[in-house]
Amino acid sequence: ICFPVTISLQYKKDVAGIGNGQLYDEAGNLLNGVLAVTESRNFTQSDNGLTLDCTTSGLTLTAPAGLVNFGCAIINNTTTIAFSGGATGNGATTSIALSSAVGAIVPTSTANAYKVVG
Repeated sequence: ICFPVTISLQYKKDVAGIGNGQLYDEAGNLLNGVLAVTESRNFTQSDNGLTLDCTTSGLTLTAPAGLVNFGCAIINNTTTIAFSGGATGNGATTSIALSSAVGAIVPTSTANAYKVVG
């Protein structure tokens, strides 16, 4: 027997108010691992292992040098991945426009080098 279930998600801005927030269910419980992103910004080490839900189209997420063993999933809304400080993606420093609904940035065995898929 199956019963239909409706889930409502709420977005809350973080304390700093920079447009990055977390998703909560209607009871106010944090949905672990999903972070809503509404503004272009740099990846941070605290994004490691999360799913970034890009809720605004045309965002640019920048991978700086210095992230350690970094990787995350990206729910894409015409998102571009850029690189700074000597970091590279797919062997180059040029930006990569994600072309599928879901993408990812994953670490490689080389420091500051990432594989971007999607």
